[in-house]
Amino acid sequence: MTSVIKEKSTMEVDSINDLRCMCEIKWFKSHHGYGFARCDKIPDRDIFLHFSVLSGIIAPDEIFSGDKLECDISEGGQGPQITEVHQYFKRQEEETEEVFLCGHVKWFNVERDFGFIESDDRGSDIFVHGHLLRTLQIDAEDLVPGQAVKCRVGLSNCKRVAKSITFMNSFNAVSMVR
Repeated sequence: MTSVIKEKSTMEVDSINDLRCMCEIKWFKSHHGYGFARCDKIPDRDIFLHFSVLSGIIAPDEIFSGDKLECDISEGGQGPQITEVHQYFKRQEEETEEVFLCGHVKWFNVERDFGFIESDDRGSDIFVHGHLLRTLQIDAEDLVPGQAVKCRVGLSNCKRVAKSITFMNSFNAVSMVR
């Protein structure tokens, strides 16, 4: 394992070759097939993550901000990049009290894989990720603006996030329970 390091007030890695470290996912877009991570050993530089290095470890649509990877990093043509993933660690969800709220689908963008529900309590909108829909076996096309829903809501990074969704019909009865 070789790396060239110069000393400054904080150590910065100028060139990297097979540096093994723990990285935290900054963001990952499964529909684009790439994202970026960060590592304490390489301050102030984003580390490129291509979906191909996730093969056999985790599906690209199941990786989220805050998840961690034990991986090898090398210098690529455009900067540091993850070349091999050894282990994947799911981010621990914050312990928060979850509540049930009724509302209506504000919008859901299938290509971007997320959307929002406008809650009847007039609080901040509730984030809905496509991963939740796939987990619940709900077709994203069913989330049409104005659709009445009831959701179990928790907090993630101080934002309201849907943890489950139930569709309501016009008589306010459950039409799909998951």
